[in-house]
Amino acid sequence: MGNQKNILLQARQNGLGATAITIADNIIQGGAAAAVLSGPLKEGVWKNNWLYKVAGPGDIPAGDISWKMPGWLKIVRAFTGLAPKALQ
Repeated sequence: MGNQKNILLQARQNGLGATAITIADNIIQGGAAAAVLSGPLKEGVWKNNWLYKVAGPGDIPAGDISWKMPGWLKIVRAFTGLAPKALQ
């Protein structure tokens, strides 16, 4: 939470990129774009990723994100006091 860079896949000279990676059930909060994929990502699976106070989704497919804070996160914050400023 509050990262300057979030999900990042950098391109490399003669790099193969990534294949069949699942990016799921993440809370991506704060910072620049949620995902920047400069290298190839083949057969990637994106699901249940929550974006909150980020500059934008970046390279995450539009149908695979939610912009609302999940209700369970509000409950965790209320009962644990976990990082109250970070989870607003």
